[in-house]
Amino acid sequence: MSAYYIPLEDISQEDGLGVTSYHPGMTYSEAHQSSTPRNAGWTTYAALAILVLCTIVNTVQPSSQHRALTAFAGQKLGDMREPSKYIGLNKFSPTSESEDSFKTFPIFLSQIDSTRKSLIFDGDNQGAVTDLGTIWPDARRLWVEGSVSSVAQFRLVDFGYENCSFALFLRSNSGDVAEAILPHSPTPVNIWLHDDAPQIPSGSLSYNTLYRRSRTTRRLHETVELQSTRNTEGRTFPCPSGTLLTVEVSCHVFNVGDGQHQCHVEFWNDPLNSKFGMMVTQSKGFVSTT
Repeated sequence: MSAYYIPLEDISQEDGLGVTSYHPGMTYSEAHQSSTPRNAGWTTYAALAILVLCTIVNTVQPSSQHRALTAFAGQKLGDMREPSKYIGLNKFSPTSESEDSFKTFPIFLSQIDSTRKSLIFDGDNQGAVTDLGTIWPDARRLWVEGSVSSVAQFRLVDFGYENCSFALFLRSNSGDVAEAILPHSPTPVNIWLHDDAPQIPSGSLSYNTLYRRSRTTRRLHETVELQSTRNTEGRTFPCPSGTLLTVEVSCHVFNVGDGQHQCHVEFWNDPLNSKFGMMVTQSKGFVSTT
């Protein structure tokens, strides 16, 4: 016995996508068998054409977002600047117990020679052999003479102390064994800043490695006069927290009598002695971001 689909009413519908009609003699399967839409084939081909066109456009001409992502992926992790860990802290006032300023010693100090551009100076140190073994103090030599200049790097990480100046303390205090070789006083020297210079690994610095970096730009910060009878403090400049400061100290040619004379400055920079050597003074203040 065959089952018949008997609708409540006879419907004949034409909606442009196909024609479906029902009559009492139609079986259930026949009633639910849809006719093929008239424009189904055209719609399918149009969708495929649009898909192919979009694929071609994205392949031939990448979007600006794709180019930005490609450029971002091409950067080295060490070259990317990290976000500040101190966002918002400038809204708080420092406590009265905090120091107004303090001294920061270089994390790296060595020499380069403009006449021997591939020369890498060996690690100047004051190593000593004791009963406990060889001791390697953190003191490093600062040497400026003729074509030889000294390169130092400072890591300025203290938040809220973003006003900096270079300090060169060469005056020997009572009971202080530190001393500087300074045949002519005063002796003017140039202080250069190398912007965007990366951190320098120990034992790798030469004139070529410093000046062949395409991203590094050298600019004259100031010229100061060094004296053995008084300390020298340079002008103040902004130093945002987290800055890696690369400094070069070189001779400034000047007239002595009737001829030219090259300066000569030499001393040991010891982080344990905050009253002698070359350092950066960090004072209270914030770098304006507006």
